[in-house]
Amino acid sequence: MLFRFLVFVFVLLLKFGFSQSKLNLSDTNIQAISLSFGVERNDIYSTLTYSRRFDSFLINPSFGMGIVHSFFQANTFGRFGCDFFYNAMDNKLRNSQLISLGIGLGYCFSFYKNPVNTYFNEISVGYLFQYGKKIKVFQKTALGLLRESFQGITKPVILLYPNFHISIGVSYEI
Repeated sequence: MLFRFLVFVFVLLLKFGFSQSKLNLSDTNIQAISLSFGVERNDIYSTLTYSRRFDSFLINPSFGMGIVHSFFQANTFGRFGCDFFYNAMDNKLRNSQLISLGIGLGYCFSFYKNPVNTYFNEISVGYLFQYGKKIKVFQKTALGLLRESFQGITKPVILLYPNFHISIGVSYEI
């Protein structure tokens, strides 16, 4: 149910979320596609992200794939998420490169089916550092609270523990 709601919100933002540029200023409605690689407490993952900027706010819905715990276990999982960042700093450097630092919130849902159906929901707080012009290099770090749930032998099991994400990537403005 939550996944359907997130997809609905994502479609609405793509369809109806337009802003108007201010005169004599650079365009504040910027879209980008990015690819990132990251690690978290137990997993390694790669995500493909669509980014849309509205003035000083950035929304990043994403989906990706990861490997649970180690390469030897070879248990892959799906990952869906959305980050919201406020760009606290946007500065142009001498060579027209842009450097920005954003702080924000994120939600992530991931799951895998082997050996048992396991679901992860996470809420996190973090920052996003970007450098570049049309092609940007970025680094994102977040700390959060992860809820893991699966069916145990006799009853459902729910675990709650802290988690972290560190990822680097490249984005291209479209």
